[in-house]
Amino acid sequence: AYGELHFYYPFKFDNKYLAFIALLIVYHLTVNVGGMDLNRNDYRDVGYLSLISVSALYAICYFSKKIENSVAGSFLDKCGKESFHIMALQFVGFKCCALILMMLGINANIALLCPYAGNCNEWLLIYFLFGLLIPIMLISLFRKLKMLIIK
Repeated sequence: AYGELHFYYPFKFDNKYLAFIALLIVYHLTVNVGGMDLNRNDYRDVGYLSLISVSALYAICYFSKKIENSVAGSFLDKCGKESFHIMALQFVGFKCCALILMMLGINANIALLCPYAGNCNEWLLIYFLFGLLIPIMLISLFRKLKMLIIK
């Protein structure tokens, strides 16, 4: 549907005023009308769902176009391309983080199946970084070793 529509009218997502209005619509509807939960099919009505979806889509596409050629954009691009490996290896990253925390004397139980951060945002950020960066480093190392072996 988007491809057919894009063929007739190419969207550029470069209007900052429209992006600001879209953000206001999303903010207003979620704060004043209430959020939605698509997993439970819980939303007010189809008009609400359509308006908030299109507004959020425009705002996301606008900001995506803005960071497209930046360092953050290239990092997100790398994360998108490696998303399967990140998903598969994030558990290894969490275990590496817990192991390092245990070696530092911080009470981190390595036997837990999911990272325990409690109510601490700093621990959550550390586990997030380990769950993201360790898989990217492992797959990059694997690819470099693979190229050395193949040559």
